[in-house]
Amino acid sequence: RAAALAAKLSARDGAELPASDALRMATVEGARALGVGAAVGALDVGMQADFVMLRLDRAALLLPRPAPGADSGRGAPGTGAGHFGWWSSAANGGPRGAGPGAPADEDALRSDRLARAVLWGATPQSVEMVVVAGKVVVRGGRVLTMDESEVIADAQSVADLLDTQQRHVAQADA
Repeated sequence: RAAALAAKLSARDGAELPASDALRMATVEGARALGVGAAVGALDVGMQADFVMLRLDRAALLLPRPAPGADSGRGAPGTGAGHFGWWSSAANGGPRGAGPGAPADEDALRSDRLARAVLWGATPQSVEMVVVAGKVVVRGGRVLTMDESEVIADAQSVADLLDTQQRHVAQADA
């Protein structure tokens, strides 16, 4: 999310680094950059089964739907795009080559909308399940592999220690 936002701001162009590209960078390309692309980064035969399942029924991940009777809604005048025409063109981060009036590719449109919803709308509350190496580690938003309250308490202890050390350093410098 931060990389996509930085790219958009730097280029002063909302179409820069579309959501699907940012998600690919975080998964397939991220695994490749870390040298583990043969094992993780994608769901494929022979690869480690690492994935996150998100709840698409959360308000932050709602996807726009065409109005009843509307066609694919690519945003061209008279297409019935109406209220959801904001995703219609490449200039708005739509699928590459999808300008106004372009032929509809429903799967590409659905995929593009989902990528944008995940990148810009997903929150920790959106996570239903996390699977790492084929093992469920989060289900129903609850961590299964460790005592979450114990981890939080340990983290708080470390934070308190760092705060105390910072105050001592600041006093010594004063």
